[in-house]
Amino acid sequence: MKGIDYNGINLSEDKNMDLDEIRQLMRDFEQMTVRELEIDNGDFHLRLSKNKSSQISAPIESENPPTDPALVAKAETQTVTAPLVGVVYLRPQPDQPPYVQVGDQVEEGTTVCVIEAMKMVTEIKSQHAGQVAAIAVQDGELVEFGQPLMEVAESR
Repeated sequence: MKGIDYNGINLSEDKNMDLDEIRQLMRDFEQMTVRELEIDNGDFHLRLSKNKSSQISAPIESENPPTDPALVAKAETQTVTAPLVGVVYLRPQPDQPPYVQVGDQVEEGTTVCVIEAMKMVTEIKSQHAGQVAAIAVQDGELVEFGQPLMEVAESR
């Protein structure tokens, strides 16, 4: 990072940022569309993230426990995986109930969550009919391509 100048802030290797420069960078970062920014400059390290994965959120409890745990455990499960990198949301809005909970019955094509990437929201739909056996992610968690999101025990 030799001689890089960002918006009047010098990010050269021989200079650490002062508090005012860090505050300005944070204000600018809030206006940017990027989700994460990391600066590693010798002894100075700064990481900014808009992702909510660092927040601790309570797991979503099911109001409808599995009808027969023995059947769900023995049933063949299908994994719903993330088709892209982004932030997964298990609820349409923070104050609304989740799309699905453990124990819920889903049909093929049922929206089970959404993933936001670059301001675009993609609905994630179940590819199988069955009962939600497990949810492997937290609401607002950053997920990777192919990461398991939930398990659906197939209906027979």
